[in-house]
Amino acid sequence: MNDLTKSQNASGFFENVAQIIEKARRFVGRTADVTMCVTYFEIGRMIVEEEQDGKARAEYGRGLLPELSAFLTKRFKNGFSVSTLTNARKFYQIYSPSIRQTLSDELSASESSEISQTMFTKLEDEIRKRLGAIRFEI
Repeated sequence: MNDLTKSQNASGFFENVAQIIEKARRFVGRTADVTMCVTYFEIGRMIVEEEQDGKARAEYGRGLLPELSAFLTKRFKNGFSVSTLTNARKFYQIYSPSIRQTLSDELSASESSEISQTMFTKLEDEIRKRLGAIRFEI
């Protein structure tokens, strides 16, 4: 092989490697976005359930969000302000009816009482399955 052919082969090889890295980065970005959506949905669900304490309506003003924000900020440093937690609660309240309906259509009757936990588990399984299914083709 002459130097020109080697250079062309190397160039194509390098481009293929770069494309694999770009595809992986896009996939990781999408996976992270989905994971964060599920995480904030779950945080919102837990806040609503804690605030309502089994009642139909919440007794606001108990100080849950500021206390939770302080705890999470101490533990994770940033990203859990009161406004972020308020948005997580709103996110859950807005989207839970449609998400729960979709999941309950997929679940058996015995599973329907554990919809939120099942949703998180199913998402994690799907992400793992897709990560394992990535094929690096050149």
